[in-house]
Amino acid sequence: MADPREGLTLAEAKTAADKIIAANVLTSGGLELTEFTEARIKTVTIDVLA
Repeated sequence: MADPREGLTLAEAKTAADKIIAANVLTSGGLELTEFTEARIKTVTIDVLA
């Protein structure tokens, strides 16, 4: 999920993932997604070297 809102909880992420899985709109390697296994938030720090 790009740009998740501040304070997003695991329960909210799981609810969203369950809706995506039920809608059957995403595949991975040609296979259907069937279950939620984890949620991640990636944090990137940018340091300007100028």
